[in-house]
Amino acid sequence: FTNELVDGDTIKLGKNTIINIISVPCHTLGHVLYHVTDGNGKYSSVFTGDTLFVGGVGHFRGAISAGLNAGKMMYDNFVKISKLDKSTKIYPGHEYAYDNYKFGLWIEPNNKDLIERYKYAKKLNEMNKDDTDNSDICVPSTVEIELKTNVFMRLSSLKNI
Repeated sequence: FTNELVDGDTIKLGKNTIINIISVPCHTLGHVLYHVTDGNGKYSSVFTGDTLFVGGVGHFRGAISAGLNAGKMMYDNFVKISKLDKSTKIYPGHEYAYDNYKFGLWIEPNNKDLIERYKYAKKLNEMNKDDTDNSDICVPSTVEIELKTNVFMRLSSLKNI
């Protein structure tokens, strides 16, 4: 039998790899992030699964089907992610950056950082159009990039748009 991982759990791998568990319920009620660092808290990476994608967000199925406030839950999850070191690399469960950036530009057509990331994703998408497994084209991202280009990560800053 296995024990469910919960917020605050820590897994140590080998001599120098620490995995901290961050609870992010919404896509599923038991969804977690795996925040990986070395023993000194350096080389930060986070595996976000279906909570956060490059330039976008996963579905809120778990929270919605449970009748919970999915918007508030996901917002709280983004706050947790935004508190990680800005250089933290983000590895999502799926790669939808090109389409996510197109949507983001519909919301924020004048966001210069978003425009540049969209151009980058578009160029990579066109280069890999014949490749059926182009899942790595914009991965990894970073917390800093997502705070600048992912409209969902900056909901509080969009109040004035």
